[in-house]
Amino acid sequence: MIRPSPNPGTLVVLGGSVTALAVTRHAWRKGWRVWIINDQDGPALATRRAARAVLCRQDDRDRVAAVQEAAGDRADRCLIATSDRWLAFVARHREELEAAFGTILHASNEVLETCLDKAAFSRFCGDHGIETPQGWTGKELEERIGAGEFRPPPLIVRPAVSAPAADTSLPKASQVNGLEELRVLQSAFAQAGVAWVATRSLLDRPLSQYSVGFARKGSDCLALSMEKVRPDAVACQVGSCVRLTESPQAVAVARRLIDALDYQGVGEVEILHDRDSGEFFVIELNARPWLQFGLATAAGWDFLGFALGEFETGHAGRITGKTWIDLWEDLYVCFNRRDGMVRRGRLRPGNYARSWASRFLLSHWSWADPGPGWAGTRKFWARRRPA
Repeated sequence: MIRPSPNPGTLVVLGGSVTALAVTRHAWRKGWRVWIINDQDGPALATRRAARAVLCRQDDRDRVAAVQEAAGDRADRCLIATSDRWLAFVARHREELEAAFGTILHASNEVLETCLDKAAFSRFCGDHGIETPQGWTGKELEERIGAGEFRPPPLIVRPAVSAPAADTSLPKASQVNGLEELRVLQSAFAQAGVAWVATRSLLDRPLSQYSVGFARKGSDCLALSMEKVRPDAVACQVGSCVRLTESPQAVAVARRLIDALDYQGVGEVEILHDRDSGEFFVIELNARPWLQFGLATAAGWDFLGFALGEFETGHAGRITGKTWIDLWEDLYVCFNRRDGMVRRGRLRPGNYARSWASRFLLSHWSWADPGPGWAGTRKFWARRRPA
């Protein structure tokens, strides 16, 4: 059960995404006054639950000035970033921000850099015996291929850092099955001026996709497992339909990683489970609230309160079987003409309907706070309108 904070202050939320919206609504329920600051439009800026929403320019000086204005001179103000791009901003200006805020709800810069840098994260997992797909930096792979020492198997190629330049249109992750496809991606990354990494693909296996949301304070940790229902792992996309699922094994794997990092704050570990071998592979750790943060809130899991030291793990919520759905994105995932899961026979209509028959939560929509729902709808149709 989510309880009001004993000493509510002001929470400054960096970002305007669905994640920022979920954090804002959660903090509002706890009695906090919320400021939202972002440099792009987004659904969170349309919420009624924020005391103030600020749209600043895409320049670090303007961002710092806007955040410092929100901080004021009060020690009860907390800061939280809701995207990797804003996390990188926090890391760059940590000293200034720590002087302005009573609490920054994020891990140390050293931990943030490990989580944001894919190659560093892969090395950290290997050094601590945590299963993760074998990986290479783009430079390492190019050298081995050029020397004729390595013929790549199917690979997953991603930006080397989780927060690349905002103006790039590079995919979050792509599977490549041979050298020709790899060369095309190499060219795209080179043109964008973004470094890349590759990991061995697991997509030829029968996979379940889990995420473990958590908050850790001191040595105590609160953790909740979720399963991505749609899209399937082959799509290499964020979840449009995610349900609460008990997976003690996924939680145990996540806890090993969190403890090894000595992570403090809120985050999410993404995990793939090979159903044939029983292996669990860590894919990444998002060092911030995640897209489906509202699902945990709806089930009574108060990660923000825990990170702030308001209660101990005995006050965790329950796993209720509730499902989180991003309405328009899920419709696209299932019914778009190119590779819609229902259209192409990868998902039966009955199974699709059953996800709506369960207790569900819509990512943008709330009867008491309808603005973000309409904003998300307009954005969806504008993005898919023919030029």
